[in-house]
Amino acid sequence: MKSKYTLEERKQLVIEQQKSGLTITEFTKQKNIKQTTFQNWLRRLKETESEKFVKVKLKSEKPLEPTLLMINSIKLEIPATVSSSKIAQIISVIREI
Repeated sequence: MKSKYTLEERKQLVIEQQKSGLTITEFTKQKNIKQTTFQNWLRRLKETESEKFVKVKLKSEKPLEPTLLMINSIKLEIPATVSSSKIAQIISVIREI
């Protein structure tokens, strides 16, 4: 039997229930959805979401090397801890010199 709701519709209903402040029982009664069906959607969505992310711990055997930049005869050594957005800002300022 084909589901009455698409996956996207189920996701939206789960989000709607969570934002509504209603219990699952109250929400499913209002939407005329079987409570067990809704709870199955919720369980499956949680399982799917947890499969998307895996916690990874990286081991660095040596310290990260700094980035070396040469722009307009200016040589920069930028520590590896500086974010890429900050590096972009630095490059932008140097190009204006």
